[in-house]
Amino acid sequence: MSNFPSMEQWQRLYDLADQIKALKPWMILAETDLFGVRDPESGVDSFVSVMGSGGEHFAVAVYIGVESLFQFWMLQDPNSDAPPEMVLAIRQLQLSFENRDDLDDDDIELIRTLQRKYRGKQAWPAFRSFVPGYLPWRIDASEASLLIHVLEQTLDVAARAMKDISLLEPPDDNTYLFRVPNVTDGAIAWEDQLIVVQPPQPVEYAVPMRSDLLEQMKKLPKRKKSSFEMEFFPLPRPVADESGRPYLPTMLLAVDDSSGMIVITEMIPPAVGLIETILQVPQALAKGLIALGYVPGVIKVQNPMAAEMAKFLQNAAGWKVKQQNELKMLNPALDFLMSSMEMGSFEGEDDEDLDAQALKIFQEMLGEEDEEASVRHRGPGGVQSAKSGKAKTPDKPKTSKPTQVYQLKITLKDARPPIWRRVLAPDNLTLNQLHQVIQVAMGWCDAHLHEFEIAGVSYGSPDFDFGIDMKDDNRVRLSQVIGKNTKRFRYTYDFGDDWVHVIEVEKVLPYEQGRVYPLCLAGKRACPPEDIGGVWGYESFLATINDPSDPEHEEMLEWVGGEFDPEEFDIEEVNAIFASMSKG
Repeated sequence: MSNFPSMEQWQRLYDLADQIKALKPWMILAETDLFGVRDPESGVDSFVSVMGSGGEHFAVAVYIGVESLFQFWMLQDPNSDAPPEMVLAIRQLQLSFENRDDLDDDDIELIRTLQRKYRGKQAWPAFRSFVPGYLPWRIDASEASLLIHVLEQTLDVAARAMKDISLLEPPDDNTYLFRVPNVTDGAIAWEDQLIVVQPPQPVEYAVPMRSDLLEQMKKLPKRKKSSFEMEFFPLPRPVADESGRPYLPTMLLAVDDSSGMIVITEMIPPAVGLIETILQVPQALAKGLIALGYVPGVIKVQNPMAAEMAKFLQNAAGWKVKQQNELKMLNPALDFLMSSMEMGSFEGEDDEDLDAQALKIFQEMLGEEDEEASVRHRGPGGVQSAKSGKAKTPDKPKTSKPTQVYQLKITLKDARPPIWRRVLAPDNLTLNQLHQVIQVAMGWCDAHLHEFEIAGVSYGSPDFDFGIDMKDDNRVRLSQVIGKNTKRFRYTYDFGDDWVHVIEVEKVLPYEQGRVYPLCLAGKRACPPEDIGGVWGYESFLATINDPSDPEHEEMLEWVGGEFDPEEFDIEEVNAIFASMSKG
């Protein structure tokens, strides 16, 4: 890459990544707690989202430009049918923390060159650029420069927000906290500003069509009794553009519906966005027909978007466009084509709901919304009816001041000798906040999913389907689930290793004004390393590191960072983290 970041830029980026990993801003900040950073070099506004509160993907996402911001909010809208994967089609940069196996060889070589050392799951920094139509790719020098500015300001804002989350609660949905640079004699001084962000102006899309192709197609002979089945789709194998950046090309495929013979295959390169890519289909279809030498009388499609693209040429081609539930000839031909390309079998989409969702997304992106459609202005509480203009805020626990404090003993089930902590937790904490308290007190990394089981009810993240009726732990406070008959409940962390914690309600105490909560009163023994295989894997791990003759002794010690004391527990460190989490 000719514009590869300098070693000084890489050193700074990894320094910032280490600081963010140590700060763990996802313990407090949600993905929707966005703030802005204005690039001192280009003046472009970027919007920062800290990811990881759900315990699966730890990252700092930097959405570049106002259009990317509003695409982000579109995906957050509960009324949107856009799949979560659509976030990858938004222009952004990311610092994420990955497993070693998820890194490229270039990443590993760079880390070695910089003499950095990382161990464990979701501990390895990765820096990626996301461009619509392309796969995530290495950042260039200009992106590195932007990312350095943004990550520096992320540390500043996150550290303050972790003490007072109201910093990221501006007066209205259109206003954002911004970090704005003042450049004097080459020196940058940053300051906070509240800035109103207006939605981007609607874009008028036009179908690109070469006039010479259109004229050639009009002159083709018509075979009125001939009919084609047509579809377009992204190929599952990436190819590289001239710069070497990989993308998933879109293929246009048409087959003769009487013989099943493939008559058109046209590759469509990525454009600047999803809609721009789709709008290239008519031109690709015209090219395919010219190469074929005739025009059919009927085009059969399944996907509503394919129908729209075929209708664009309807007047010039003189064909009829028929939309149907199944393409009996095309799907087998598609399987054969994929097999011949050594890509494996492709299962055609024949779900009418998926087609309807795709059409709705397509129409939304073109601005063809229903009169009753909701418009996302900002955040989970910012959905407004386009007709009434009245804001609708999702249900959430009412803000309440603590009146009582629970003394809880948290014990890791089946661990011998026992591993436990005793903490004080105010009754106004949500269960998700208690989850964060347990993570800090025990010493976990908050890298996996979790679940509370209280009085026969499961609480956790409603976004993940585990075959159980799981209620949202962000919307339930301790005071709502801990009563006279609730003296003990369970908390499970990491559904693979299955770390089960038994939580006992030892005392109910009055809330003391001026005292810092949560607070750890006592504890015994170190938290096991993450991903060690549960309680039984931990026992095996201890036996291995305590036996120098064990063939895995050195490897296991290196994996855990060189040393591990199972008796160590630093209560002062835990309470220092609790103090930083406190809002006052």
